Amino acid sequence: MKINKKIFLVITSLILAASCVFVFAVDTKQGTKKQENISTVSFDEFVSSVEKGNNPQQQYAVLKMYYESMKYRDAVNFYNKITNPNDASKLLIAKIYYESGDYKKALNLFQKFADKDILVAKFYMGLIYFAGNSDIKQDYKKAFELFNYCSEKGNIKSKINLAENFYFLGRGVEKDTKKVIELYKEAADYGNMEAKSKLISYYLSVKKDFVKSLEQFYSMGEYADINTIRNVAEIYYAGMGEVKQNYKKSFELYNKAAKKGSTYAKYMLSTMYYFGLGTSIDYKKSFELAVEAVEKNCYQAKKVLGFHYCSGKAVKQDLNKAIELFKFEGKQNEKNKHFIDSLSQLIDTKNNKINSTKIKEIVNLAKQGKAEAEYKLGIIYYFGIDDSMKQDYQKAFECFKKAADHGYTEGEYNLAIMYFYGIGTEKNIQKSIEWLQKSAKRGDYESEYFLAAMYHSGIGVEQNYNKAIELYKKASEHGNAEAQYQLGSIYYVKQDYNKAIELYKKAAEQENGAAEYLLAAMYYSGIGAEQNYNKAFELYNKAAEHGSSEAQYVLGLSLYYGMKIQQDYQRGFKLLLKAADQGNVDAQYLIGWVYKKALDYKKAFEWLQKAAEQGKAEAQYELGSFYRQTVILNSTHVYENKKFYLPVSDLELAYNEGTKWLQKAAEQGNEKALYELSEIRTPKYGGKEYNLRYDYELLKKAAVNASLDAQAYLFEMGK
Repeated sequence: MKINKKIFLVITSLILAASCVFVFAVDTKQGTKKQENISTVSFDEFVSSVEKGNNPQQQYAVLKMYYESMKYRDAVNFYNKITNPNDASKLLIAKIYYESGDYKKALNLFQKFADKDILVAKFYMGLIYFAGNSDIKQDYKKAFELFNYCSEKGNIKSKINLAENFYFLGRGVEKDTKKVIELYKEAADYGNMEAKSKLISYYLSVKKDFVKSLEQFYSMGEYADINTIRNVAEIYYAGMGEVKQNYKKSFELYNKAAKKGSTYAKYMLSTMYYFGLGTSIDYKKSFELAVEAVEKNCYQAKKVLGFHYCSGKAVKQDLNKAIELFKFEGKQNEKNKHFIDSLSQLIDTKNNKINSTKIKEIVNLAKQGKAEAEYKLGIIYYFGIDDSMKQDYQKAFECFKKAADHGYTEGEYNLAIMYFYGIGTEKNIQKSIEWLQKSAKRGDYESEYFLAAMYHSGIGVEQNYNKAIELYKKASEHGNAEAQYQLGSIYYVKQDYNKAIELYKKAAEQENGAAEYLLAAMYYSGIGAEQNYNKAFELYNKAAEHGSSEAQYVLGLSLYYGMKIQQDYQRGFKLLLKAADQGNVDAQYLIGWVYKKALDYKKAFEWLQKAAEQGKAEAQYELGSFYRQTVILNSTHVYENKKFYLPVSDLELAYNEGTKWLQKAAEQGNEKALYELSEIRTPKYGGKEYNLRYDYELLKKAAVNASLDAQAYLFEMGK
């Protein structure tokens, strides 16, 4: 017997109420897990009555409560007591089996629905065959067939999955770069921000098509995530491919990313403020941003701090501290030692003062045309480390030019850099290239790397991958960590995993955080190496310590849930917070979700809002649902003595705000948002009644995108 919509709504509200009876709450200070009894509702009595009765809808409601509270064992025990479960309950318990790792039982149940052409079942079967475990053998071919079928039916997640896990890597199907772009485009055209971001990354890392990258970026509007904003800022900063260098646009984008929490963007802004690139020179802001970046373990920002302690523009001059800051590159770049040695010779390190005798000696030798002295004099003017010789980029340029003309390699490299950025002279990319080529021929691997990057991305020259690889190899052989990382990434794209791992290892040994993170990912997934979780987590830990928000997120997630590692709630949560503070959208979403489960609604809103504003569809759904369900619960007095937190006091305004975020998530194909929007409610704010009807077309879209709720209701409707 079917229940009417009002009764179904009461059950839905009861699910929401009951789901808060027993929840796992997180003590964010102690990082421990505890149970809280926060409701006077006798849930045990309700469950007992449902067990004794024969109401399929109530049975499904109880199962859903257990599922949303992540109490899988209770869900299975309850399901086993049901004598005649309906299709909705069977489908939900199949998902519970899947999420609890019982792939065999999940697959058996999903298969019965797949035989009836239920798309959500085929999607989850694809996930099971893709992952595999001790019960179900990993089968990429079967997974591909299932995802391909779902993709053709319009499932957005399947399109993204096929692009990155199958056609890009050649799993279960021939590698096909055209198909990768086609599938990402299909998902991006639907409005999916994840697909747009991945398409941009693909254009940048594989195709090197910077114009199309910009097209996708601007189509994201205000919902571009931090990494995408940063990538586009890099394009304008360097002037890649056909995109002209534009420091002003680059500065604006880095500023946007920094406001969202990007540590790297803060470092770049500190550099741009210091040299006046895209903005006016502001030593105070430069110093403040460099300090913030260093505190977040951004090693590159130490160099900018070193500049400040050398020049004393925004902080008291401290030459010994400057040298210590410059030494950070010792592992990153052996060439840096020459610069440090040259600088140290100018300082009386014991008294932390300028060695005036040495300065006079250098000035005299420079007048005699001694190349090394000309180079050192350039350093003095570049930083303005002597009161009698104030910072003067034009004079520094002239000194480096004289040293370069005398064949001094360090002078050639510094001169090239000043031409490239237009510091102390007019910007001239062609002259920069000429001097870099001269320096590279002498075996200077900073010049080799810089030139390689220019050929790789078409900066001032026509893109030439062969030339880039040749130069990356030379710089890599000379020990340049960044070259090792970049060359490793090229081999990874070419699927030469042995060479990729070899190069990532070399870069990781020099504490290159990006290489540590990617090497960890290869060990974790078993791509190009035997799967080794111990090695993976060791490297994730190092990368996290070196400021990688991606590593902080993966390690934090694994520790928090005990995935392939000993569970540690406290450390896991702290790492997730670190990643979230750096703007990692996945971490922001998860932190918001955790606070929501912990009933700290104020913090939940704060973090979900941040992730939603970066275009995270799941966060947009959670935020929207949070607003709307809170309004409904408040207005219907489900909680007579407990009101949920809302950022706004007006219930109608809150309900409309929730609807706005749900619509944004639905536009990206989020199945939960599509389902919730299919419930067309007309609440009477502050009253106990509201009307409910369903939009059948939205229900179908939700079901296509693997919504269990939508499929359950379609079962109810007999469709």
